[in-house]
Formats: sequence, structure tokens, C-alpha cells
Amino acid sequence: MKQVIKRVLKGLLPNRVLNAYHHVENLGAIKEQVRSNTEALRSFKE
Repeated sequence: MKQVIKRVLKGLLPNRVLNAYHHVENLGAIKEQVRSNTEALRSFKE
């Protein structure tokens, strides 16, 4: 399903916009990882 959406977006949007979107997606994923890591560290400390 995601592939279809990406293909449609690729047809509509220039690559620069698509790259920016992927960048934002990656930042969100990184933030999630950091959050879960800090939570794990906190639980170790207690």
C-alpha cells in the first residue's frame, strides 16, 4: 500500500519535496529510538 502512495506522490511532487518528506520521517523514527533508549536507561537506574 505504501508503495502505491509513494508512486503517486512521486508523480505529483518534485524529488526535492519527496526527499524532505523522507528526511522528516527519518527524524521521527530517530526521535522514537532516542526516547525508548532514554526510558530503558531510566529503568536501569531505578
